[in-house]
Amino acid sequence: MCKHGLLDEGRLDGRLRVRLASWNVGSLRGRATEVCEELRARRVDVCCLQEVRWRGHGARMLGVKGRRFKLWWSGNDEGVGGVGVLVKEELCEKLIEVRRKSDRVMTIVLAFEEGVMRVVCGYGPQSGRAMEEKEKFYDEMASEWDLRGVNELGLAMGDFNGHVGKLVDGYEGVHGGNGVGERNVEGRLLLEFCDAKNLCVANTWFRKTETRKLTYSAGGHGTEIDFVLVDRGSRKYLKDVKVIPGELQHRLVVVDLDKNLKKIIRKGGTERRRVWKLKEDEARASFEDRVGELVNTAVPDVWTNFKDGVLTACDEVCGKSKGRRDRGDTWWWNEEVKEAIAKKKKLFKRWCKERTEENKAVYKAMKNRVKKVIARAMRNEVEEELDKLDDDPNRVFRLVKSMKKDGRDVDGGRCMRGSDGRLNFSEKDRGRVWKEHMERIMNEENEWDQRTEAAMLEGPIERVTREEIVKAMREMKTGKAAGPSGVLVEMITASGEVGIAVMMELCQALPEGRNEFV
Repeated sequence: MCKHGLLDEGRLDGRLRVRLASWNVGSLRGRATEVCEELRARRVDVCCLQEVRWRGHGARMLGVKGRRFKLWWSGNDEGVGGVGVLVKEELCEKLIEVRRKSDRVMTIVLAFEEGVMRVVCGYGPQSGRAMEEKEKFYDEMASEWDLRGVNELGLAMGDFNGHVGKLVDGYEGVHGGNGVGERNVEGRLLLEFCDAKNLCVANTWFRKTETRKLTYSAGGHGTEIDFVLVDRGSRKYLKDVKVIPGELQHRLVVVDLDKNLKKIIRKGGTERRRVWKLKEDEARASFEDRVGELVNTAVPDVWTNFKDGVLTACDEVCGKSKGRRDRGDTWWWNEEVKEAIAKKKKLFKRWCKERTEENKAVYKAMKNRVKKVIARAMRNEVEEELDKLDDDPNRVFRLVKSMKKDGRDVDGGRCMRGSDGRLNFSEKDRGRVWKEHMERIMNEENEWDQRTEAAMLEGPIERVTREEIVKAMREMKTGKAAGPSGVLVEMITASGEVGIAVMMELCQALPEGRNEFV
């Protein structure tokens, strides 16, 4: 496993190294940031969660700025159970599909340069549930797994609430012979599902000590019920499957994947000019004055001179944004909270080593103190945020826009589906798909009756008037993307008389056949 995870490694050896995990967190209520920090510390890129206990379904960012994860979850109306998938922020742009089958099964699909990885998250019914519910769960798992393409790398992870046992016992190729305990009915269902879908239970193919296999511990007893399932042909890409102890009853199950794939290097945030500042009277006046100083309408190349002038004026007056949010989603996180949680973890480890009543009481007292520290931090930050909203009412709109963006399932993947139905990832192949699409729609023949009627126009060409230019500029829509020049509608309308003069010159040049600057 790469020391720093997938995207932080500096080698260009053409290999994809991803660390995936599965974790039954018991509940994400009040511990989302702590879970994210633990995953960052363990260098996990993608984590399947069970028992998130969030109502409904959706997506949102979690964690501290610079160390965030995006969560997609699928719950129910009661707010019990539920599954979710956490993806490191650096990988969110590679996600191309999210499927929520139920509150027990969901799927995400990640696209890399030359391949697709499908991750299915499952939360199996407990042993006391009805057999119909268990059969329904594996039917849902099967339907999601069957969507996997021929060349896709697929994994299924989660808490299956079954014991597959220590020995193979007829499940050669599925069970690796390194399990724990005795097999039960739920474990047999899991093995039958794997056998039918040509999967193997990856946990049982790695030799570990007995205590390092246990994924669930309570009351001094431990067992193995959290598993990683992978296609038998892809098992060779798994370098290790291990269990990491923690404070929760369920332990973190981590799998290191190493496969020959060409990486996509993540680009940083795109800088944008803050043209929205031109709505302010003071900024608009400063911009218009600066454009008047920089633009000369008497030069031969009017457009180039105008373009350079408005872009320079916009940079000086409005500035540029960094293209990323200024604050993390966990707005209440501070040094006091960080230190309290670190101390709580330290006391928990001491209690695990020395199981005394004194250590247990100290740990529980610290656990309660952490809850109070978090509540106080949240209350203080809410009051501070309300004060900021009083000073800047427009801030609420920016926050809502940012929250809406974070809540989208898919931000857009770097792939395109061609006419043959296959996904194309490289820049060359995406360009080819675009070319084929444009050639198809531009060369399409439409039926018409060959009859056209229009009045003959004779005489000199009418010149465009100033009133027409002003009316057209007033009706231009704002908030649109800039073209190759980088000039936006907001810049043209805010440039005042200079902008009107340049637009008139350009409009007159076209009918007169002058193209020296058009």
